[in-house]
Amino acid sequence: MIKITVPNYNGLKKSDCKIVVLEKPGKKKKAKKKWISKKPSTPYSKAITRLDTVFSKFIRQRDSIGNNCNKCCTCGRIKKNVNRQIHAGHFQKRANMSTRYDEKNVHAQCNKCNTYEGGRDFEFGLYIDKKYGPGTAEKLYITAKVGRKYLRHELDKLTEYYKGKLNE
Repeated sequence: MIKITVPNYNGLKKSDCKIVVLEKPGKKKKAKKKWISKKPSTPYSKAITRLDTVFSKFIRQRDSIGNNCNKCCTCGRIKKNVNRQIHAGHFQKRANMSTRYDEKNVHAQCNKCNTYEGGRDFEFGLYIDKKYGPGTAEKLYITAKVGRKYLRHELDKLTEYYKGKLNE
């Protein structure tokens, strides 16, 4: 039982308060879950989503070793590019906009390494230094710490650029 004091609105004196006794409600029916988007859909967020999709496809195509297969840059496993087994893994995470669309920062990575093993940053850094030369991973790390905000027309231009590269 819950006791709540509610004022009597006929007068506003403390002595005019009433005590109302409420019983706990019985079991309620379970409400259906509604999935609500974390972010409101704006033209800017849609432009980022479009670019992410095209850029990810480009990275998987660029790093393909043939027969629709990719080799993971961190563990070396060869996986088919179906059912999201291969991701476009980011050495410096996607939240860092200054390196989010940097081709040196993003490589084909298997689902296990990218999702369940946190990206395996150490091995990823070694791979980047081996592929692009010593110090490249450190440069990406420094670049990631610099803030960057893309304008919508820049996102649209990048989307068209990577769409063109996909069709080559």
